[in-house]
Amino acid sequence: MDTIAKRGRFGGFPSKLRRRETLLFYAFISPWIIGFTIFTAIPMISSAYLSLTDWDSFQTPNFIGLDNYAKIFIEDPLFWPALGHTLYFAAISVPLSLLIALFLANLLAKPFRGAKFFRTVIYIPALVPLVAAAMIFRWLLAPQSGPINGFLALFGIEGPAWLLDSDWVIPAIILLALWQVGAGLGAVRHCHGLHRSRHPLFQRLGFL
Repeated sequence: MDTIAKRGRFGGFPSKLRRRETLLFYAFISPWIIGFTIFTAIPMISSAYLSLTDWDSFQTPNFIGLDNYAKIFIEDPLFWPALGHTLYFAAISVPLSLLIALFLANLLAKPFRGAKFFRTVIYIPALVPLVAAAMIFRWLLAPQSGPINGFLALFGIEGPAWLLDSDWVIPAIILLALWQVGAGLGAVRHCHGLHRSRHPLFQRLGFL
């Protein structure tokens, strides 16, 4: 028993098993690390550096410091409106997606017949490619022939030119974001979290 204990403490068989598990861990996550490094980390660092240069994509970059940022903040007339539109989109889409996702998750977390089917249906929009989703919403929001404006016309409401009107294009994009990612994907994640929180261990620890 003493020999086994010493092996466990001072580098016997358990340490070999630990090293093997560590190697397997890094082997399994290496595709993600390689992909993150090539497609995310390196482009981010390169973009940060190139933003400090004057570069036309063909000649050698010429370092100019913060001149590009000064030009954006002071001289570019489109920067501040674009920033305002981005904040407008985030301020509406993020809370709405959370509220809708939590509401759907509470409904789907309850045991009822067909729950798995409805979870699948809600998650399907997250699997649709962005280009295909944009084409679908372009048809749905068409001013003259779109089903949404056709539905509004049944109640005597004249629908707007969603994607052609500057006042309505951001709400249209918010609808697309909620349909594709915000509500469905968030609902499935929250539903999974609710199921985990109902585990007896969580209940005994006082989390529920």
